[in-house]
Amino acid sequence: MNTMEKIAIRPANPGDAPTIAALHVKSWRHAYRGQLPADLLEALSVETRTKIWSGILSADNEKMATFIAEIAGEIVGHCSVGPCWDGDAEKDAGELHSLYIDPDCMGKGAGSALLEQGLAFLLESGYGKATLWILISHVSSRRFYERRNWTPTKTTKSDLRNGFEFHEMRYLKTLA
Repeated sequence: MNTMEKIAIRPANPGDAPTIAALHVKSWRHAYRGQLPADLLEALSVETRTKIWSGILSADNEKMATFIAEIAGEIVGHCSVGPCWDGDAEKDAGELHSLYIDPDCMGKGAGSALLEQGLAFLLESGYGKATLWILISHVSSRRFYERRNWTPTKTTKSDLRNGFEFHEMRYLKTLA
């Protein structure tokens, strides 16, 4: 049996919010260590993220979807997709809003499976392209997407959050 056969992908529901929030915080602390200030990462709150995810998962919005990956019944990752939030986006562009995997489960195929499901949802929703934003400094994440035919664009942005400036680059992928 290969690793992909052990991964189950399903739509998230409001009851998954606490687990997704804990995974989100754990993933950020792992993925962005050395790229974001340590005090910013330590200040991340599972309680705050749980409220955010509860709101997202309780919203009645057919244009957005959140999927989770499970291995042996345990949630090991999540992915959220929907309309592109960028004012300059092409009309047929959806967006990969988030994709996070438990650091202990990386390399087992959950990220690829979630990405595939998220992109399938966007395509079924009528989007011909997908965008995402990545920290410019997050080289391993950029490689992950580039290996899956995402193309970096020349579009960048800087956002000030919690006293730190995030420098991000937009990526684009044609779906159809």
